[in-house]
Amino acid sequence: MSYVGYAMTNERNSLCSYKLMENGIHRFTLHQSTRAAVDVLFDRLIDLIENPPDGPDAVQLYLYDSSEALPPLQHTVNRTMQLRKSGIAMPPSYGVVLYRHNSLINIVQTLIRTVSWKSPTRFFQIEEEERAINWLLEQKACYELERS
Repeated sequence: MSYVGYAMTNERNSLCSYKLMENGIHRFTLHQSTRAAVDVLFDRLIDLIENPPDGPDAVQLYLYDSSEALPPLQHTVNRTMQLRKSGIAMPPSYGVVLYRHNSLINIVQTLIRTVSWKSPTRFFQIEEEERAINWLLEQKACYELERS
């Protein structure tokens, strides 16, 4: 499914929602813990990578909200590895994952950091959403300051 031309819209389906926030953060919310939900997220993410709304050199900020549903870990890792091997040019980007407290989060953090690809990713509990957003915006400001 191509989203070309729709980067500024909000989308929702029963699996995964996408919203471009006013501050420029691309927010993904999983609604189901299914492979299909992860596929919807990755299809949208790949479209944003291939067609960055602000151009290929602009920093992309991603917020992944897993407060409703945790993604199937193995499928998420597989999709991440496929993306890495695809040869798609990744724009500069930063990501945060919002989660509810879970004893498995340490394992998930380790795996995500292992497969992260040119996109530093941090984890915040759902109650820390404002702090997570501030971290993303600070990373963007630092990146842009370094490039100027």
